[in-house]
Amino acid sequence: MKKILMLLILSVLFCSTAFAGYVEDISEVNQKISQAVSDQDLNEVMSHYTKETTFLAPGAPVIVGREGVGAFYQAAMAQGAIGLELSTIELKRISPKRVVEVGQNKIHFFDPSSNQTFTQENKYLVIWKKTKNGWKVDYDAYNALP
Repeated sequence: MKKILMLLILSVLFCSTAFAGYVEDISEVNQKISQAVSDQDLNEVMSHYTKETTFLAPGAPVIVGREGVGAFYQAAMAQGAIGLELSTIELKRISPKRVVEVGQNKIHFFDPSSNQTFTQENKYLVIWKKTKNGWKVDYDAYNALP
């Protein structure tokens, strides 16, 4: 009985330690994505998505695959996207290798014709996948705030 209890305690400690840190890890990836958008670094942005990612943007068809996400970001940057702020509201682990994130973002644009910047505010839902290379965006959906 003592062995079973000890194994149970050790497994709980191991699991909580193994899963600890995902909040910090995902926050760090969000910061890297935001910085990559500011730097207009498309390859860096794409590196944080899984190869088979699914991306749902307002007014656009479903985009499947990292290359499609890259094309979306490239078009957004060509239309003047110069910055991205991500604010996590909630992170919830749904399995050992999956975390759901709910948040809000601000996409900053520059309009060269008016020499002005403007901001689009959105809400988003991301499903993160733990890979051998760290946490990656596997599903990404966003829509404009009212």
